[in-house]
Amino acid sequence: MTDADLPIVTLKKDSKLYRRGFKQPVKKATGWQWFANEKGYGSADTYGPIISTWVLGKSLRLLDISTSDTRKLIAELLDIPVQTIDCDEQYSGGAGNRQVHDRFKPLLIRLKLQGTIIREDDADSDCEGADEVVLFASQLASLTIDKVETPPQKGGAQTIEELRESAAEAERLVATLERQQGELVFDRMANRHDQQQAVNSLAAWSGPAGKRLHEGVTCEARGLKRQRIGPPASMGDLNAGNGRAQTLSQRAAQNAQALATARARLDTLPK
Repeated sequence: MTDADLPIVTLKKDSKLYRRGFKQPVKKATGWQWFANEKGYGSADTYGPIISTWVLGKSLRLLDISTSDTRKLIAELLDIPVQTIDCDEQYSGGAGNRQVHDRFKPLLIRLKLQGTIIREDDADSDCEGADEVVLFASQLASLTIDKVETPPQKGGAQTIEELRESAAEAERLVATLERQQGELVFDRMANRHDQQQAVNSLAAWSGPAGKRLHEGVTCEARGLKRQRIGPPASMGDLNAGNGRAQTLSQRAAQNAQALATARARLDTLPK
């Protein structure tokens, strides 16, 4: 396998990306920069009430990381453990997402790519989540802030006491989201174990549908190296496991974005 086997997506010039935030958007930034493909994604309370629209001043070439198979190939090309760029690692919160992209960075530079993209329609059960585009901060110079939508203030400026209470609420939200994220990651691993049990307990696979299902289920579960327990499984067990995996992946992705935004909001409030 070579670099040429990697999926590359091109966002054309004049395409639009969107962000939510608690502060007015600026083009001066460092580190990785996150965008959504859908305007107004998420709630104002969680992600911020200010919606900004960004227009691409040039085409951007992005590495499509929507599937676990692509991540396995990336791990081989970079000679790193695939677990370090697993979807669970990326969806573990803001810090985890940055760390995964730091590991992608040498490959992105080598291929002269501007960032990564996850497309929900193409994602498999392990990586399914919200669409997102992640760019190098240097690419902000090629984007134009086309529109900023700021909701009207209600009730005038907050007092110091109200701001402190808002900070306390944000701290409680961060703690709750961190706990939920740990539980979601655990649930996803447990579900993969259940899928592996189902794979191991089936006597035979037949037909193209069985082959596709076998490949999809064993992709990540094979690495767990767990022993089968419980009664023999059926194809229905596998279908149910796939459904649970998709639901857990979506919840983990949404919770991770909410956690990152809650942390960012907390940084803007007085302690």
